[in-house]
Parts: sequence; C-alpha cells; structure tokens
Amino acid sequence: MQENVSPKLDSAKPSRKKKWLRRFAALFLFIAIALVWFDGSGCRWLLPKAAAYFAKKKGIEVRFAVFGRITDGLTLRDVSVSGGPIDDLAAAEIRPRYEFLRAIRGDVGGIEVRGVVGKFDLDKKLPGPQEEPDQQPLDLVKLIANLRTQQQNVRKWHVHLDTDKVTVHRSGQPLMQIESLEIQHQEQSESWSLTTAGMRWQGEDVLPRQEAALRWTQDAIEVDRLQFSRECVLQNVLVGTPQDARLSFSVTAILANSMWDLRGSPGLEEVSLGMSDGTISTADVTRISGIALPASMVLEGFQLRATLRGLPWEVPAPASAVRADFAVDLQGRDLVYGKYRVDQLRWHVEKNGRVLLSEMNATGYGGEVSFRADGLWDQEPAKAEDFTKMSVNCAIAIPETREILLQSRPLWDASTSKTKEKPPSATLNISGKARIDGAKQSALQAEITLDHKEPKHPDVSLVVQSPDADAWDVSLKSTDLEASGTYQIAKRNYSA
Repeated sequence: MQENVSPKLDSAKPSRKKKWLRRFAALFLFIAIALVWFDGSGCRWLLPKAAAYFAKKKGIEVRFAVFGRITDGLTLRDVSVSGGPIDDLAAAEIRPRYEFLRAIRGDVGGIEVRGVVGKFDLDKKLPGPQEEPDQQPLDLVKLIANLRTQQQNVRKWHVHLDTDKVTVHRSGQPLMQIESLEIQHQEQSESWSLTTAGMRWQGEDVLPRQEAALRWTQDAIEVDRLQFSRECVLQNVLVGTPQDARLSFSVTAILANSMWDLRGSPGLEEVSLGMSDGTISTADVTRISGIALPASMVLEGFQLRATLRGLPWEVPAPASAVRADFAVDLQGRDLVYGKYRVDQLRWHVEKNGRVLLSEMNATGYGGEVSFRADGLWDQEPAKAEDFTKMSVNCAIAIPETREILLQSRPLWDASTSKTKEKPPSATLNISGKARIDGAKQSALQAEITLDHKEPKHPDVSLVVQSPDADAWDVSLKSTDLEASGTYQIAKRNYSA
C-alpha cells in the first residue's frame, strides 16, 4: 500500500511547480509587453490626456502630440496652452534632453524649445482663489543664496530656447513685444548667449538687435553688452553674488557722446556714479528718454560718491534707518532757463552726518557769481521731518556788478531810451543765516553790502533780521544816510 501512494505524491510536486512557473512567465511577459507598449504608443497616448486632465483643474487648456519613445527620447510637437493670463501660447517643438538611466534618477540633461509664439494679458487671472503677493521685505541674503543654488542647478543643463513672437498686454495697452528671442547654454558651461530682435517696451521704438554674452558663476553675473538704442548702451555689466551675500555691482554706460561708470562696493556701502569721458546735453537726454526738461545745458563733468549706513542686510542688523553721506560735483556750460543764461557753472554739494555744504560758481552776462551755504541739522536725518529742522548760513558774492547789469539790462529794464546811464562799478555781498523748524521759519538775519569802486558813489549796507518771521527789523546805512525801523507783517505796520 505504501509503495503505491508514494509515486502519486512525487508526481504532484512537479505539476504545481510548472503551474507557478507558467504563471510567473505569463506575468513577466505581460509586464514586458506593457512596458514596451508604454515606452512607445502608450506614453504617446497617455501623456497628452494626463497633462490635459491635470491642467484643466487649474483652468488651463493644454494640447500637444508626443513623438518618439521614452528610452530613446521624447519630442512634444504642436504644443498649445491657454487659460488665465495666457491668451495663447504655442510651441512648434519641445524636446527634453536626457539619458534614460540618468533620467530615472531624476537627472535631466536639458531642454530645447523651438518656434514659440505667445500672447499674454496680465489683467486676466486663473479661476479660483488668488495667492496674495508676498509683502515681506527683500531678504538679500536669501536672494543671493537662491541665485547661487540655481546657478549650480541650471549649469548642468543644455538649454536652447527659440521664440518667434511674444506679446504682453496690460490694461488694454501693449507692455512688451518681442519678434525673436534665442537663449543658448551648453551643458556644464558658465556661458550663456542671448539674441533678441524686434523688442519693444510699452509701444516705444523698437530696440536694436541684441547679441549679448552672459557669464553666470556662483560669485557673479556678467553681461558684456546691452544696447537699448544707438545712443544708449550698457557695457561690462557685473553683479557680484558672493557667499557672504555682500552684493556689489559695476557697469559702464554710453549715453550719446558721454561715458559713465556706476559702481557699488561689496555690501553696497559705497556707491559712485561718474562721467568718465565726453559731454552730454539736455537735448541728448530728451532724445534718449523722451522726457522734456525745463532748461537746456551741456554737462561737462559729473561725480557722485555716496556712503550708506544702516542697510537692512548688515550683520548685526542695524537698529536705525538707512543713512547716507554723499558728495556731488557738477560742471556744465550754456545753461539756459527761459530768458536767462549761464555760460559756465560749477557746483559742489556734500552731506557728512549732520552737516550740509553747498558751493556754486557761475559765470554769465560778463560777470561771475559765487554762492556758499552750510547747514547743521538738529540730528542726522533718518526720516522726512528730520530734514526740516536745521540752522543755515549762506553767502553770495559778485566781485563786479557793472558788466552783469549792462548785459542783463534787457531782462529788467523795459525802457527804450538809448541814452541809458552806465551802472557804476561795485562789489555786492549778501550773507544770511536762518533757523528752520519744520514748516516754520523761527529766525532770520541777512546783510547786503554794496561797495562801490568809485568815490562818487556811496557804499550801502542793509541789515534785515527777524526772530519769528513776523516782525522785521531793518537797518540801512550809507555814507550820507542812516535809517532803521520795524515792519510787522501781520499788522502791516512800519515804525521808524
């Protein structure tokens, strides 16, 4: 009996093993067929439907056709996107660049996008609740850290973007239009190339064709040249983004026939702007910017140097508002304002802590005028009202008044008489000091002296002072005359 049972049990074991082997083989074959199907026609069928489904939930319509295989490389063609601020966005071809095994690990080598045509309306919104704009102040440390991280990420990518035409509207008006834009970057390179044509901002004139080379490292972003018009060009643009987040910048600008240098030291603690070559006129500025200026002048020299303190990104964080000290030097000629003119002008102004100084020298109408003013604030200005609480001293000097009076006579003498008396030769000095407390002038004193160079004309001295800008004490002295009195503005009363 035992010998008859044993063969039956032994024969049942191989039968069960074969069944499981057949099932495993069938499952393996099914998975293999599914993978082969998904690698080709499956993904070409599924990807457009999945993208359209999830985009529709966001209020966006997406359509495209897929070509190729996942393992060999996919290409999206006839891409169309619309919804919200996107009136219409189309791309002839989008091709991700990747190696299949590396892509499985999330390593994509780049992307190529060709034939982009887009139209955007910034007044339109996507359906659903809108995110509130971030009201947080600029965090420079976080911004630079993010730039450094993104540089390392995009450096690995091959990028080729080629657009045919893009327009952006806002409030029913054209904001930006570009006929052609091409951006190229080779994998693992720090160099980018940018080519644009037919670019226009807010309906203004079309900008010249741009061919700019950009170099982006972790520590800096550099652009060789940006041309906004024939007379407005930026060269050697550099923005420093070091690890310590002490931002710096430098740029050279060509404006008409002048060259300018703009610099910012690490941390932006010192900023300078200076004209390094040539001249520029107000007519040039109007032609470049489209802004009409009330006066005309030829600028021959300009230097601005500023020192900033209390910047928000300083470490440790500053306890007070930003403060600045600065110095400005300006030199120009042929200044014309209405019917008045100045042949040469030099002006210097500087602020150092609580102290303000302004010095100016002008020549015109055959004479020279010099002006000096210095002020002392009650405290170093940190807010608007601080600027209106100060003491001021000023002085004006004209070494020779005769020629100025002669040449400027048509401006103030309307008589047609040809036998006009020649004005005497004299020196004019005006000095004064005032106390300013907000909108109220609390004290003022001024002295005017006219010293004639010919004995037949008497010297004259006039002193005016007021403790509160209501009652004015006036004192007049000359060789043959001396008088004084008080004038009260509110009562319109004069007493001598």
